[in-house]
Amino acid sequence: MNIHYLNRYNAFIERIRQLGNRDLEYSEKHHIKPRCMGGSDEPDNLITLSLREHFLCHWMLYKAYPKHLGLASAFLQMVNKNSKTNKPQDFKITSRVYEQLKIAVYQMLSEHMTNRVYVKNADNETFYMSKEEYAAQSDIVFHTKGKIYVFDKQTESWVYISSIEYQTNKDRYITRLSRELYDHKKELDVNLFRYLDLDSNEIVKMSKYRATDLNEHLGRKRYKQVIESKVTYQDENGNKHIIKAKDYDPKTHTHVLKNKVNVWDLQLEKQRIIPRTEYDFNPARYLTSTKGKIIALDTNTGKSCLIDKKLFDGVRYVGVTKNLTTVLDKSTGQYVQISRDQVLNNKERYAGPCAGKINIINKQTGIRSQVPQDQFDKNVHLSLGNKKYLFKCQHVKTGKIKNINIYEWHLVQDLYVILDEKKFLELKNLL
Repeated sequence: MNIHYLNRYNAFIERIRQLGNRDLEYSEKHHIKPRCMGGSDEPDNLITLSLREHFLCHWMLYKAYPKHLGLASAFLQMVNKNSKTNKPQDFKITSRVYEQLKIAVYQMLSEHMTNRVYVKNADNETFYMSKEEYAAQSDIVFHTKGKIYVFDKQTESWVYISSIEYQTNKDRYITRLSRELYDHKKELDVNLFRYLDLDSNEIVKMSKYRATDLNEHLGRKRYKQVIESKVTYQDENGNKHIIKAKDYDPKTHTHVLKNKVNVWDLQLEKQRIIPRTEYDFNPARYLTSTKGKIIALDTNTGKSCLIDKKLFDGVRYVGVTKNLTTVLDKSTGQYVQISRDQVLNNKERYAGPCAGKINIINKQTGIRSQVPQDQFDKNVHLSLGNKKYLFKCQHVKTGKIKNINIYEWHLVQDLYVILDEKKFLELKNLL
């Protein structure tokens, strides 16, 4: 500790106090006893300073405690800060002082982190411990275990999130390697959207970044985005595309949420969209928005509604497809649900939903689908009902026994336990 600079600091604070309330154009709150040294947020420990006075105070504190990492880091941040406001910065330091300060901070950081690791305990409390202590125990883990450091495009900030959250929401988060490309795209300003100018009531085109900057500069929302109804789908390679809702065709486009489910994650305590297989693997962890409910037809009103399963009585509430069957209307080429009597009375017009199609498994991907009979290829497709390639398995969570096709095994192997090991090995050798 340098007592000379500490006395200068205390005398400086006392002179500022004697000035009383001042009319400053720009001011900042300062902790007389810094928080990194145990200072509180009580009024007696706070003082209002001009920007230059605040800078000088931190300089004197650094001089008084040159070996204190917290004070040195705070002063270095003040030297480096690049304010986004219009506040004037009328303080300067020489290049020599800046070099000495930065070297001192880096040396202290190096000494502080040598042979130490940053960890968290079962109560989620983070702290440092020596590497020897960490290696001698197993209960305490790294504070970032199971997490990844990514850039959040919504908040424009770097955050730690779970690896699962990143994998299920890659549109929002980007890694360090992708950040450079993202910034370049942002600078190009190529993605233009339609905005309503609330002042002139005219439609203008600009990027989201440009509109945000203009609204922030004005301090109000002058430009409001005109939202068009759009749909996100993915192609065969898994690439996502956004098109207008009117151009979306479920026959040729695969919706991005297909085979996914919107759930409440009891472990993370947040709403998530996850693959159906992940939900099936651990159903106790997730709650669907319709859990315990059922879609039923109210016979009193003739309308379908979502009700609690306990209310379903089969009298007032019946199944929405009761006495109905799904068929292909040959005249329109669309699938409809009609009564069985209508089908029997007009067999020439209606056909089964799978008419002219075959249920198959793709030998290369293991995915089940339907193909027209004239497109069935024995080298690529396998009939879904072919028992020769089935072996018995049991679901690890529900205990349900099911026959699995060897070609789709790689898609569901985490969900099932093999019961017929002998046939499984025989089929595996055939591939």
